[in-house]
Amino acid sequence: MSGLVDFKPPWIKTETWKQMIEIWNTPEWKARSQRNKNIRSESKGGKHTLGSQTYATAKKSG
Repeated sequence: MSGLVDFKPPWIKTETWKQMIEIWNTPEWKARSQRNKNIRSESKGGKHTLGSQTYATAKKSG
């Protein structure tokens, strides 16, 4: 994660960005991230977006 220092978005202060990276590197954060990743991968159902379909078209095909 320390490689992210070079990819700081321009609207975030450097010190804030470094603090965020420090938090993301903690074992607690990594465990939470992995748990949430697993939950998202098990999720069933469609996405929130319809792409180029209209709502009515999506409703008919679903």
